Amino acid sequence: MNTFEIILTLAERFGLMVGVVFLFMTIMPVRRMHFTSESSKLRTVLVTILFGMLGILGTYTGNAVFDSVANLRAMVVISGGLFGGPVVGVGAGLIAGVHRIVFDLNGFSAYPCGIATAIEGFAAGMIAWKYGEKAMNWRMASVLALAGETMHMGLLLLLSKPFPVAWELIKLIAPPMVLVNAFGAALFVEVVNLFSRDRSEE
Repeated sequence: MNTFEIILTLAERFGLMVGVVFLFMTIMPVRRMHFTSESSKLRTVLVTILFGMLGILGTYTGNAVFDSVANLRAMVVISGGLFGGPVVGVGAGLIAGVHRIVFDLNGFSAYPCGIATAIEGFAAGMIAWKYGEKAMNWRMASVLALAGETMHMGLLLLLSKPFPVAWELIKLIAPPMVLVNAFGAALFVEVVNLFSRDRSEE
């Protein structure tokens, strides 16, 4: 499989992910989370689990490449962190990240991939904590995904052994994962914004 084929496949899987989000946000009472003491703890837990599970889905809908997986986890945990703040970002990142490690425990890229996912969720959550409502926009999501996936590729080079295999993997998956996750995160937050606005008006 070449880079262009991976891009097409991830773009196709992105459509599936958006469909799942439409389903969940239609049947669940999800609104924009506010970072105050009045926020419902149960709602925070539910949203954390939702984005964590969607992150896991991002792994399962990925492409197997060189004993690794080209995937869409980043766009989901980043969207979760921007939507729900630090608790949701960290929680979703840990759920999806730990699953990635356990999913392929002996894989040469399991740990850097899992760690990167957790960091991306944490970073998005902290951005949401600092900027509040302004953080939940497509530009912020896109920039975070670009930065996060670039960091992800760096961790793969640093932690994955043997280095030549990691380098070949990155040459193949870096363009698709950086581009599709950045574009996907931008669209993903707009989908979430659309539903949360509709819920708020009810």
